[in-house]
Amino acid sequence: MPRQNSDEIEVTGILESAMENGASDIHFKVGYEPILRCKGHFEYLDMDKLTKEQLHQVAKSILPERKLAELSEGDVDTSFEFKDEDNKMHRYRVNAAHDRSGDFIAIRAVPDEIIPLEDIGFPYKQVWQRITTLKEGLVLVTGRTGSGKSTTLASLIQRINQERAEHIITIEDPVEYVYEPVKSIISQREIGVSVRSFAEGIRSALREDPDVIQLQEIRDLDTAYHALEAASTGHLVFATLHTVSAVDTVRRYVNMFDKADHDNIRHSLASNLAYVLSQNLIPYHRDVGKSLAMEIMNVRDCDGIKNLLREGKDSQLLSQIQTQHKLGMITMDQHLALLAKQGTVDPNEAILYAHREKDFLESYQSNIK
Repeated sequence: MPRQNSDEIEVTGILESAMENGASDIHFKVGYEPILRCKGHFEYLDMDKLTKEQLHQVAKSILPERKLAELSEGDVDTSFEFKDEDNKMHRYRVNAAHDRSGDFIAIRAVPDEIIPLEDIGFPYKQVWQRITTLKEGLVLVTGRTGSGKSTTLASLIQRINQERAEHIITIEDPVEYVYEPVKSIISQREIGVSVRSFAEGIRSALREDPDVIQLQEIRDLDTAYHALEAASTGHLVFATLHTVSAVDTVRRYVNMFDKADHDNIRHSLASNLAYVLSQNLIPYHRDVGKSLAMEIMNVRDCDGIKNLLREGKDSQLLSQIQTQHKLGMITMDQHLALLAKQGTVDPNEAILYAHREKDFLESYQSNIK
């Protein structure tokens, strides 16, 4: 992109440059040139460092008025669409916030097409096949920010849309992937636009004859309660949590509630939690893209795990996951080791993402299949 010295920032040109370079993210920050993240690495555009005024101009060009007003009070999440020179529409997720130097904005490209489940990177095909045939229960997709949770959720929802005639309701902040109905009826709701909160959204959804409910995130006790209630009343509920393992997920879910309620919540999880998919994206190896590493806990089909959940024996869950490969279970360390042995990821990189270095090394040296 040619060097730009004008006080005016041509956001359209930056978006086009990002597409040409296959950038996953674009960063705007006072005191820095616009930055692209390409294949995991930063690339600085040949432009002057951005001023406060220019950052405000960028914010005005991509944020709806209601979100621009919210920005004065704190950070905001939203999305926007951009039509390229070929009249093709592209979608982006945006987070804007402040620091002492002014506004900063992070834009993430939402893939134009939903990735098929076959290409997501599940360690076992039987897992996603089983999940997409469930009629009820709670499926939690967990991981840190940027671990691909939204992509996995979208692929699961899309497969249900393609294969089943269901009423699917999504509650998102903001709406990311836009689904085109195939066999299902799909209603997509955005926090702050058509509903005020995730908890309100799921309460409302339960009055509208849903079959499948997708919650972009469980952030608070009220949402956690209603998600579990929806699963217990015969609905299939998908949601995300910012947890890094199956054990951590169970503990986080239970600890959202008052201690006096823990036993009841544990019994409800044992009865209604179907799967926990905890995932991470491992950096690029041999220039082939990021690789998904996933820990899978199958509660629905494992009485041993159900009993451990009821009894509060969280520390023993990992040993169940380690040994129940026939039920499609695998630990994060086992999957990392498998990817390393296949040559998909660098072993020296994989070990940095291991939960337990000893378990990773044992699995790497074994004959896990």
